Amino acid sequence: MAELLHNPDKMAMAKMELSRTLGGPQHIVEESDISRLPYLQVVVKETWWLHAPVPLLIPHRADTTGNDFQFILFGARRRTCPGLPLGVHMVHLMLTSLLHYFDWELPDGLKAEEMDMRDKFGVTLQKLVPLRLIPRQGS
Repeated sequence: MAELLHNPDKMAMAKMELSRTLGGPQHIVEESDISRLPYLQVVVKETWWLHAPVPLLIPHRADTTGNDFQFILFGARRRTCPGLPLGVHMVHLMLTSLLHYFDWELPDGLKAEEMDMRDKFGVTLQKLVPLRLIPRQGS
């Protein structure tokens, strides 16, 4: 959500894809809808690349030789997190629902370019300044 609010043009593209694919907010978001939302899927993958849920000491660069680990932050091969499919589906489903049913605003007149996008490292990665949003009924 923070990345989409920080990049209003990307938020608009995601909302347009939702509107075009699902129609208005009267449509109940279902898991089967996710496969029809390629832009939103890319947004999630890009966000995980920029802000891995678990801090890793892996540099952000392409490694096209060897194995292609799309979700390296969840482990690889036999040591892959068994909850990976559920986690991936839930993130997509929750983000789709939040964007489909609501319009979001930053509080106190904060502008997108003024958002603090720094991370705080710990057991899991968090925003240094927690995200606060105001939901408005979607149109």
